[in-house]
Amino acid sequence: MYFLYKTLTWLALAGTPFYAAGSLVRHPRGWRVVAERLGLPTEVVMERGRGGIWIQAASVGELQIAGLLARCLEGHGQVATPVSISVTTTTARSLLLAAPPATGAAFTFPLDLPPVVARVVRRLQPALFVAVETEIWPNLFHSLWRRTVPIALVNGRISDRSLRRYRRFPGLMGHALGAVHLVCARTPEDARRFGELGVPAARIQVTGDLKMDCPAPQAAAVAAEWHPWLSGRRVLVAGSTHAGEEDAALEAGRLAAAAGTPCTVVLAPRHLDRVGEVARLLEKEGVPWCRRSRLGHKPPTAGAMQVVLLDTHGELAGLYAVAHVALLGGTLVPVGGHNPLEAAAAGVPQISGPKRANVREVTAGLEKEGALLAAADAVEAAQMMATLLGDSAQATARGRAGKRLLDQQRGALERTVQALTALLPPTGPR
Repeated sequence: MYFLYKTLTWLALAGTPFYAAGSLVRHPRGWRVVAERLGLPTEVVMERGRGGIWIQAASVGELQIAGLLARCLEGHGQVATPVSISVTTTTARSLLLAAPPATGAAFTFPLDLPPVVARVVRRLQPALFVAVETEIWPNLFHSLWRRTVPIALVNGRISDRSLRRYRRFPGLMGHALGAVHLVCARTPEDARRFGELGVPAARIQVTGDLKMDCPAPQAAAVAAEWHPWLSGRRVLVAGSTHAGEEDAALEAGRLAAAAGTPCTVVLAPRHLDRVGEVARLLEKEGVPWCRRSRLGHKPPTAGAMQVVLLDTHGELAGLYAVAHVALLGGTLVPVGGHNPLEAAAAGVPQISGPKRANVREVTAGLEKEGALLAAADAVEAAQMMATLLGDSAQATARGRAGKRLLDQQRGALERTVQALTALLPPTGPR
């Protein structure tokens, strides 16, 4: 099966000129991204990270984990080596370049084409490759294996959808995962799934969820910035929403306002390319609203209910510091749910829908503690959010229960770093 995959990806090389041309037509200034995707980072970038640890993070959520891990490894006494980070999405790349690793390189992850990944591995000469969550790339793993570079998966997770997809290609997954030296799984169920796909049990450790150890944003700074627009109002943050979920948040705001609770609803679409779509929805609904990027110049008209549309990168986690209630995005539609830990860490109670396959374990724990309420549908979710907006005592108690649970479950970072350093020679990497 790997031979077939490798053959097909070799054939795909013929399309790289068209890929490059199309990318540059869409983004004329994106030549660096195209070059890096084709395995051609500048020599300055490669020199900065050569011989060190390479951490791959697909998008913004994984980048947060990668940054935390990089800082911890850089400060570890056994790791006297640069720590580099690569990312896949353009949003993550912007955030990475704004805050690059202290000792290593920052670059865009290469396409999984045999000569492309081989070129990057040859130039970077990593001592250890670390992939965050579900980053399984057969050609890259094969190239690393040929050069005897240890491969580790951290915060390892396999969703229901990914498991079904991987089961269709047991030979390919078995070949790729057979090269992995270590899997640091989030949960026992994730560990079981990696074992089913071919990772030997001796190479799997359950280390916990690294997102629980991610530092909370500076609440005081966020609160001070938003105070002029939120003073005296209850705040609902609908985080990482998909089409259809904003309606439930807006209905919750209307219900709360009708019950005499002035509120601000912050809508944070999962993908910023939906901002225009959500803006059209708000115009249609006729509610007072504005974009976050214009909040300082033209805030929404004061009223019982007002809306802020988050159209900026990297602010959602900080906004939970000023929230009183949160909607867990991706759970009212068949997506499976997004990260509930940022809101929980800020002490914010959450409402979710029934679609929670991607976050089943953590949401079950929060629900058991009363920090998350599960709704059967959008109508019930709106009613639950409105109730918590109007009942500050209940919302505070539920939020504190979630924060307490997270505080009790921290420690994944220490366990993960300990497991990773065991893959390096005692005096540091070669």
